Amino acid sequence: MSNVRVEFLQEMFKYSTDRTAKLAEKFPADKRLVQAKPGKGHALWQVGHVATALDLITNTWILGGAPLLPAEYNKKFSPGIMGGDTPTANAGDYPEFDEVLANYKKAAAQTVELLKGISDADLPGELRGPVPDQARSFFGKLGQGLTGLAGLPDDERAKQ
Repeated sequence: MSNVRVEFLQEMFKYSTDRTAKLAEKFPADKRLVQAKPGKGHALWQVGHVATALDLITNTWILGGAPLLPAEYNKKFSPGIMGGDTPTANAGDYPEFDEVLANYKKAAAQTVELLKGISDADLPGELRGPVPDQARSFFGKLGQGLTGLAGLPDDERAKQ
């Protein structure tokens, strides 16, 4: 059976997460806590946020995998609407940048591995993890949630 759609999703996640990691690695150390204005996310927060989103939303809620990242990441790197702390420019409020980036890479690798466990036939089905009821309709079916998080345009999501 062909799994061209799942293989495409694997490639999309791999490409986008690799590219994000490479850009983060190049980000100047002295600029990683600079905020556009107080309370807004900085580079360190953004890397932690995408790591947390991959781990919690993509890997756990959508694909049904076990969470990998430290539990405190949810509070540190989630937006206020999700119960997260307000971002600060205080380095002491966060793990080291290299640790956060390593955890991002770990979550990204898990995404690609978890995708190997599904087929194109699974994409119209339900999300595989414990998605909170208030978030379930936002992500739709398995394929819709994955294509949305892979960053595909709305017309591609509609095909799922």
